[in-house]
Amino acid sequence: MRADTNSATSRGNFTSLFAFSQGLIGVSTTVLVFTFLMPLASLHFPLGEAQVETLLANSLPQFGIFVLSFVVIGSVWMNYHEIFNEIRRYPRVLVWLNFIFLMFVVFIPLATVILGGSTNSWLAVVFYAAIISGVGFSLALIWLYASHNHRLIDPSMPASAVRSVTVERLFTPSIFLLSMIIAPYSPSLAELFWLSAIGGLVIKLWQRRGSSHVDRR
Repeated sequence: MRADTNSATSRGNFTSLFAFSQGLIGVSTTVLVFTFLMPLASLHFPLGEAQVETLLANSLPQFGIFVLSFVVIGSVWMNYHEIFNEIRRYPRVLVWLNFIFLMFVVFIPLATVILGGSTNSWLAVVFYAAIISGVGFSLALIWLYASHNHRLIDPSMPASAVRSVTVERLFTPSIFLLSMIIAPYSPSLAELFWLSAIGGLVIKLWQRRGSSHVDRR
């Protein structure tokens, strides 16, 4: 009898998929760092003071985008880990949703290079925001699929907790999606709009720190 294509995958297969996904996120981080440091290979050391000043002035915009992308990948890794810690079954649909998510992740270094190498280009801003939105919404889609009617998660998980996680997963990609509307009119304002996503991440980490202290009491 032919196996059901929607049947849950084995734990061993999922462990391999999880390791592959974590590895690919790590590779994207490595490529991101490499693309940021690669221009340094063309420098002739030692550098004079004037050369250092020029290098720092020219690298400042790229550094800001690099830090943002690094924070995004770190947040993605953390959220991915949290979501899959809650999942109890692993149907093939989840595997394909996971691959869609990874497709967007591997584009983060490219989007970072294009944005860092452009000068106030709204197209570069829109492309970057589109990739980050794709990462966030595809990860949120994984959670929505898994948590709908507690399809793949612990049935005892409260509905309020499910809703809270859903809002968290949709917050950051929504910020980047809205910035795509702003970008054609003001690319700089769209980039500043992204800071609210970082602010949301800081608040989230602070709340979790507070809740962990409460749990220890």
